[in-house]
Amino acid sequence: MIRRLIVAIMIVTALLVGFGCTGDDGPEGPAGSDGQNATPRAIRILILGSQGAVGLKAIALGLFGDGAVNPNTTIQVFDGAAVAPELSDLTTYNVVLAYASGSWSDADSTGDALADYVDVGGKVVIAQGAMSSGGPFAIMGRFMTVGYSPFSADVDAGDATDRIFDQATIAEPPHPVFLGVNSVTFSAPAGAQFSDPPLLGMATLIAAFTNGHNAIAINAGGTAMGLNVFPFADNAGVMRLLANAMHHLTGAF
Repeated sequence: MIRRLIVAIMIVTALLVGFGCTGDDGPEGPAGSDGQNATPRAIRILILGSQGAVGLKAIALGLFGDGAVNPNTTIQVFDGAAVAPELSDLTTYNVVLAYASGSWSDADSTGDALADYVDVGGKVVIAQGAMSSGGPFAIMGRFMTVGYSPFSADVDAGDATDRIFDQATIAEPPHPVFLGVNSVTFSAPAGAQFSDPPLLGMATLIAAFTNGHNAIAINAGGTAMGLNVFPFADNAGVMRLLANAMHHLTGAF
């Protein structure tokens, strides 16, 4: 049962489509009118991080904090610092959020498992510092090759400037990842260990920061999105962006 060292916090259980399982979709949320948010469909999320249980749980709770996810969403967490995931650990989820706050148990095996997961229909959102190769944080393996991650890992390029969106790089109308996010007032804390990840393959850049670093991108297949922010649980804008990315990839809006 060591593979079930998943630290589970099943917030609310609903009749969802478990990835690789049979079942019916949850009820569709009402469409949002101008200036309103659409309620996303409930999905199954796995948060995969190289961090202990406390940090992982905080992010899970942060996604519920201001209604970023449907109340019936199921979230579980997996500590990749303790053990590397296998494909079977991922396939019951609609989407995996991967990030790093320390060394992975096996960065290559973790990346290979994520690529295998995408190959069988899974969706991945990758955040910092899983794209920072200057320390022991970067995910490696097949996921960090063309066709999977929209960003490649790069050496640390952080600074003391909070991350603010360059409005000139955001299309009009904005991408759905910005639903309910004020891109003008958005600010995410900087981190010295964060990188300036370059686009990988035919990935599409959705937004950049005012410091010139790439901010958000999606791969050519629409199966993975990269957000150049750390999932700070107490930052409502960051939590909303991450939730929107997961909802967009899974068609939950």
